Amino acid sequence: MNESRIWRRPVEFCGMKFVPPTLDRWVALQAHRLKLMGAAEFEFFRTCAQPGSHIVDVGANQGLYTLALSRQVSQGRVYAFEPDPTLFATLKENVQRNCAQNVILFNAAAASRSAELFFRPGRFNRGDNRIVGDKLASSGAIQVNAVRLDDVIPHEGIDLLKIDVQGYEMEVIQGAHQLMRANQNLLIFFEFWPHGLTLAGSGPEALLDRLNQEGFYLFRLSNNSNCSPFVYSAKNWPRPDQFCNLIATRTGNFA
Repeated sequence: MNESRIWRRPVEFCGMKFVPPTLDRWVALQAHRLKLMGAAEFEFFRTCAQPGSHIVDVGANQGLYTLALSRQVSQGRVYAFEPDPTLFATLKENVQRNCAQNVILFNAAAASRSAELFFRPGRFNRGDNRIVGDKLASSGAIQVNAVRLDDVIPHEGIDLLKIDVQGYEMEVIQGAHQLMRANQNLLIFFEFWPHGLTLAGSGPEALLDRLNQEGFYLFRLSNNSNCSPFVYSAKNWPRPDQFCNLIATRTGNFA
């Protein structure tokens, strides 16, 4: 039912047209259209993505944020990464459908090394796809290509790095060492899911420590678009489904 072709019908959002591949992606589009989700994220991107900006979107999914950012940066560039074959085909079609000529697409995951990795698409939620280890490869996983960001995009001139990879953020960061060093004004926007980071093998503390070592301060983006300094404490995250959006910046007064 989720993958029935009856859900492949156009959905208009903010002047853009999308055709989702599955029921859950159709629901996600409608939720964004009705501002039931994503409002704070769109407001943040509206304020930080400027004409001429160069942006990296890791975990582009069906292209909702990719295309919104594409319109905002105008003559800039958006480098969009999506390893899921079905979602990448949808992303490519949506980019073409909206004539977004400033988007450069990569059918790949971003990781700490170039390799073939096991990837498990979410069965009922194609927003919950993730890289899995060899031990979980038999449970509906497929092999996908993975690349280091440092190997495939320019090191300099990147303004924003958006990451939504269900706990694989540490791997993405490790493959973007030169990119982070070359762009002192870089903003990193990422979904912070402690349980997902633990499942991926890094853990939340390791990711946050790595960003601190690179000179980043951390801020939490609230649902009303406000930012406040973020300090992680495991006792405040008792449930495995808890997550939030974080912003990493080398400017200590971002809030």
